[in-house]
Amino acid sequence: MNRIEILEKDFEVLGILENINIADSFVMPQNKIGDGSGEAKLYVGQDVEKLEDFFGERGFESSCFLLKEDLIQYLDQIRIEHVKPTQAYREKDRFEILWDDKYAKVLQLNEIIDFKIKDQNNLQGPRVYINSNSEGYKLIREISLPVISHLEIIKVKSIDNNEIKYYFYLFSDYVDDILEEEEETIVDDAEFEPFNPDLISIDTKKITMDTLLRRLKQGTINLNPDFQRNYVWTMDKKCQLIESLMLKIPLPMFYVSADEKGNYTVVDGLQRLSTIRDYIIDKKFKLQKLEFWGDLFNNFTFEDLPTYIENRVLETEFSFTVINPGTPEIVKRNIFKRVNRGGAPLTDQEIRNALYSGPSTELLKELASMDEFLKVTNSSIKANRMLDREFILRLLSFMLRDYVLYPKNGNMDGFLSDTLKIINSMPEINSKEVMKISENIILEVKENKIESLKNKFALGMKRSSNIFGEHAFRKSYSGKRKTPINKTLFEVWGVLFSEISEARFENLKSNKREFLNDYKANFLKDYKFDEIISRNALKHSSVIERYTKMSDLLNKYSI
Repeated sequence: MNRIEILEKDFEVLGILENINIADSFVMPQNKIGDGSGEAKLYVGQDVEKLEDFFGERGFESSCFLLKEDLIQYLDQIRIEHVKPTQAYREKDRFEILWDDKYAKVLQLNEIIDFKIKDQNNLQGPRVYINSNSEGYKLIREISLPVISHLEIIKVKSIDNNEIKYYFYLFSDYVDDILEEEEETIVDDAEFEPFNPDLISIDTKKITMDTLLRRLKQGTINLNPDFQRNYVWTMDKKCQLIESLMLKIPLPMFYVSADEKGNYTVVDGLQRLSTIRDYIIDKKFKLQKLEFWGDLFNNFTFEDLPTYIENRVLETEFSFTVINPGTPEIVKRNIFKRVNRGGAPLTDQEIRNALYSGPSTELLKELASMDEFLKVTNSSIKANRMLDREFILRLLSFMLRDYVLYPKNGNMDGFLSDTLKIINSMPEINSKEVMKISENIILEVKENKIESLKNKFALGMKRSSNIFGEHAFRKSYSGKRKTPINKTLFEVWGVLFSEISEARFENLKSNKREFLNDYKANFLKDYKFDEIISRNALKHSSVIERYTKMSDLLNKYSI
């Protein structure tokens, strides 16, 4: 017999209707994408025999319920869609405010929201619809977004009194099981440590083709950054660029960041430089279908071109903006965000990876492929925009430094960037001393060896898997549908489990059931706790509060 626990009561599962789509026609006007005022009827399928077995004979009426905690979870899942809408919703301009209204309304509800449904059997054809005038049913229409939202209806029978009810579970696959989005804390510029404007060193210079080719051959221009690997120009676009050089059409400005040795990291222009290297130096492709020259130079390599055209190309001068060493890190990161136009805008982690390339970025790459990490996350944290490495970097940041050192202005970007610089300077760091990294930020580190970080990270992953199983780092728990991995829970539990002794962990395993019950009842179901691990996760006060509370919980069952 398949059972499910709902608010500490046991039910037998009699059947499930899975993945019922929330159509645009069903939702209230404020959530709609298209026209119309919205209809209350909900399409549940057209297999009449199956649906009669599930609900009863046509004309059925059924008792149903929603859970407040599920609705909170659903709203968390779709918050990012309200902040950065991907669809042309009618109320797109005020969508974020609408989310706040929905969240406030749900918080006022009882833990269980009961309602009735009935068969809309007056409709012609085999399609089965349900309808209701109940407030609970209306609530689904008020908060759900079309296309990205679904319902699961679970038919359950109470073990206590044999009453049959229908459990409506609203969820979204929008986040594709990767993470819980958190609201980025707005950092007050005035709270940044001040820097000397005289230290900003940015030059604009002309670089000849000869110089560019020499640097490309030397490898002093890095054309192999991990970011943008999934974004590669088509052959037509590559040939258009070479044709521009043949016609002496000026190319847009290139932006690079220089290190102390004069090596360049490309901020903007990676695909253009890669194309020049591939055609002139590496001879990786031949020309085809040129816009102005037609088929005249089809299948020509660079050496095949007429001498006068070859000279045109070799005499090209390029405009480069060079961010020189010594420019404050915050300025460099800001420039990356402003000027990069290659493909999709770079994520913060891709920018950090480019600016602080070295042992730290190699470590993140290694840990992201570690078996322990892939197992506990079920390989669900995507790697294509370095999301997995950002998760790991955030964990390492709190593994390296005490959480009380987290910036009071909530500047997570700067905090993570400093971690990369710390790791790049290992093993010379003296872990017992206070050190000055840059930008007047004073830091004290708990580890000074990369190997120690690897071992602690693996330990944190193993122990998290041991205690939480498939729900590790998620807001869900045993008996519930898995929710996306939460970045904050990944960070906190990864750190805390990596630091306790083996003896304490054995104690925790002995008290595992009590620990999980306490965690579920007093943390995962606590809406105030939800705030400090999601919407307000980056605030200094939230960091202090969650580490304090979760450390106390761990101590309670491990000491």
